[in-house]
Amino acid sequence: MWQSWKCTEAFRHAICLDLPGFGGNPASADFSFGIPAYADWLQEHLMGNAGPFLLVGHSMGGYVALEYLHRYPLKVAGIVLVNSYASADTEKRKQNREQAIAMLGANPEAYFRMFIQSLFQPELYWLKRPEGRLLRRQMKGLNPELMQRVLSGLKERNCHKETVEKWKSKVHYIYGSADAMLEPKMLEEEISEVGAYGLCIDGKGHMLPWQAQDEVQGYISKQFDL
Repeated sequence: MWQSWKCTEAFRHAICLDLPGFGGNPASADFSFGIPAYADWLQEHLMGNAGPFLLVGHSMGGYVALEYLHRYPLKVAGIVLVNSYASADTEKRKQNREQAIAMLGANPEAYFRMFIQSLFQPELYWLKRPEGRLLRRQMKGLNPELMQRVLSGLKERNCHKETVEKWKSKVHYIYGSADAMLEPKMLEEEISEVGAYGLCIDGKGHMLPWQAQDEVQGYISKQFDL
C-alpha cells in the first residue's frame, strides 16, 4: 500500500517496513505479536537511519506508532494516525475480536472475505481494482493462527490517550466519515478530549492511504512542511 507513496516527491525518502508476520517479513518463533513488541522491533530496524522520524501509521500501524512514541519520544518528530486512535479496546471491541478469533479458527476464508469488504466500504468497487485484487491475494497467504495471535495482541494493547495529550502538537488524526471498521463519532470525541489535530475526509472508509491518497499526502505535507 505504501510503495505508491514513494512515487511522490514529498515521500520519496519514506521507509516502508513489513511488520513481523506480514509481507516479506516472517516472524521469529518467539515473537509475541503484542503492540509493545512491534514498537521495540521498529526501534531496532530504524536504528541505522537518522532521526527523529515522522511516523505514518495506518490502522494497527497507528497503535504501533503511539507505543513507539511512548517508549522513544526523542526519536519522533510527528505521528499521523490514519484510520487509527489512541484508546484501548472497549469491552465491546474485545468481544468483537474474540468473535473474529473464533471465526478464524472455524472458517478463515469467510473471515477474510468479510474483513476485506469492511476495509473498502462504502466504495466496494475498489475490490475490483488492482489494489483490491492485490490485497485479496495477499490475504489468502496469511496464516490464520498468526492472525489470531495478532488480534489477541490488539485486544490487550495499551491506552495512549495520555501519550497523545502530552505530545499533542506532534499527533494528527486522519479518518474517513464512512469508516466501517472504526466509529467516526468516537474518533471525533477522542480528538476533542486529547486536544490533537484531526482531519475527517467525507464519504471515505478505512483504506485512506489508497482511497484518498492525494488528500492524505497533501495534509501531511502541509502540516509537517515536507
